[in-house]
Order: sequence, then C-alpha cells, then structure tokens
Amino acid sequence: MPKKILIADDSVDTREMIKTALEFNSYQVWEVDDGSKVLDKAIEVKPDLIVLDISMPNLDGYSTTLLLRKNKDTANIPVIISSGHGKMAEIFKKDSAAKISGFIEKPYLPDDLLKKVKAIIGQ
Repeated sequence: MPKKILIADDSVDTREMIKTALEFNSYQVWEVDDGSKVLDKAIEVKPDLIVLDISMPNLDGYSTTLLLRKNKDTANIPVIISSGHGKMAEIFKKDSAAKISGFIEKPYLPDDLLKKVKAIIGQ
C-alpha cells in the first residue's frame, strides 16, 4: 500500500511541484492551501507524513504543528517544515513541543524533498 503524504502550502505552484514528484515516486498525496485545514485533513486521511509550509494564511505552520501534536490522532505523524527562512529551522529544533522530523529551506529541488521523505517514511 502506498505511503500517504499531506502537503500544506498556500502556493499552488509549490504544491503542484511536490505532488508531481511524490506521485511519480508512488506516494499518495493530498493537499490543503491553509494551515487551518491541516488538522481536519490529517484526521480524515491519516497520512504517514505532512509537508508543512511555515507561512500560510489563517494559521501558520508553527501553530499548525502545535495543534497536530496536541491531538491524539495526529500527535505522532512526522512533519517536515518548509520555509524560505533558514533561521526557522533553529527555532523548531529548540522547541520540544513542535517535534518536527525535518526541515527543508525554500527554494528546493523535488529530489531534495524526496530524500528527506524517504529517510523518514521510506518508499
């Protein structure tokens, strides 16, 4: 059974790039465009991994991650944070409540994300 990945990013182009690369590598992909939609979609889909943009409307990636960690159904889902601000990685690494599994700095190539995904959840 293919691994399931939820992409949360407000950029249509970024979501499409990630989705294309992941589906080409046999992952099932769901997308949302806003942090406020992540928790409900994660409960519905039960993804093996979430790729989460830090800067989104309504609810940012940091707040979204904390919500995921507080919910029993989503608390253990690995999260890769993507951001154009490299300093965000240090903030997340120091915050034990967020418990992220990885960080990728934008812009990045699809292969860079695929390496991180495979390292965390396999093929």
